[in-house]
Amino acid sequence: MSVRIRGKAKTWGIPKGCKIVWDGKDWYASITVDCVPERQTGNNALGLDFGGKTAIATSNGGFVKAPRFQTQAQEKVNLLSKKLGRKQQPVKGKSQASRRWKKYQGKIRRVKRIEANRRCDWSHQVAAQMVSSNRLVATEKLNLKGMTRKGKRQKTGLNRSIVDVAIGKTKDGIKYKVEEANGVYLETPTRQLKPTPPCAKRWETKPKTWSDRVHHCQGCGHSEDRDINAAQAILIGARGRNCPLQT
Repeated sequence: MSVRIRGKAKTWGIPKGCKIVWDGKDWYASITVDCVPERQTGNNALGLDFGGKTAIATSNGGFVKAPRFQTQAQEKVNLLSKKLGRKQQPVKGKSQASRRWKKYQGKIRRVKRIEANRRCDWSHQVAAQMVSSNRLVATEKLNLKGMTRKGKRQKTGLNRSIVDVAIGKTKDGIKYKVEEANGVYLETPTRQLKPTPPCAKRWETKPKTWSDRVHHCQGCGHSEDRDINAAQAILIGARGRNCPLQT
């Protein structure tokens, strides 16, 4: 039996296994291939500062806008959940769910599945873009479990932002893509840079509040967006750890 494959593998090899997955609506085949991945890159270096409002700030002065997938999906889920609440729900041992209840449950699962797929696709595209011209990529170590721990009301917005940006997945994608290109991926300890990153030119720290969005060093006159300065400081901090790749 022949099965059509959507898309094309970047690097093909010898198929070793196939896993069939049912996600509640569609069937998927995940094929494991024994191969040696190859990826092209440049000779530049890049520092990355992850955030919520702006997904990523780069040391070369660029920004990656936060996608807000969860926010968009949650609005649809809330609307569908209201309609779901008016349908006959299943009661264990007494009654079964109505067809309309099952229908709206399926719609909610579909919205969440599309959200997850969009986030995964966005994460891979961003990772590929970062690696396309940079053999050295540096970021900071983040305790994502602690940052997204439940129980504090003030963390609700932060949790949503971190999930939207998919920081963990994006960092993992950047790491393995850099390694495929024979590059270097480094992480600077957060304690060296937070809560206030030092000046990327003079390496002196001046306390800031969260409302201070522009870094200005009175000592050397270096003025830059706060997040971009942080990305530059991350790159400097990573290179200072006996980096095997200099550009």
